[in-house]
Amino acid sequence: MKITHDELIYKIWLAQLKKLSSSVLCRFIGGGIGVCSEDYYMQRSSVHIVERKSITDKIGPQQLRKKILELIDGGLLIWTHRNCTFMLDTKQAKEAFESARNFMLSKGVPTGWDSENECMRTVKVDDVEALRSECHQHLLQHFKQIDWAQAYGEEQAA
Repeated sequence: MKITHDELIYKIWLAQLKKLSSSVLCRFIGGGIGVCSEDYYMQRSSVHIVERKSITDKIGPQQLRKKILELIDGGLLIWTHRNCTFMLDTKQAKEAFESARNFMLSKGVPTGWDSENECMRTVKVDDVEALRSECHQHLLQHFKQIDWAQAYGEEQAA
């Protein structure tokens, strides 16, 4: 079965949003969680090449890898860590990352270093999966429609 570049970019975008809903959280020793720093945008937004099967099952993994490489070579996606992780790097993607962080912060999940106790600020959450799911729904509500002008580089990325 065939998949167009637009369909694949959209599926990668949805995978990126889903990844953000969990990757903005960091687990720490003792079971606490915290929100990652705003400096982690690319690391937390990236999809690993071995996770490509979660993007779509319309084509096989080798064909999917080939299409992802075509999108990277065409400048529509970028490698973020060697040739292992990739992402759609747009202003909208940065806004989605910030929105996911702010969502978790609004739910009482802390971020940053606690200099008094000399450790990261964390909190224990009873149902982390429910929190991630709620964040994913929040991201879909606000960012499900991809900004195609940004995706195709017609508007400068952040």
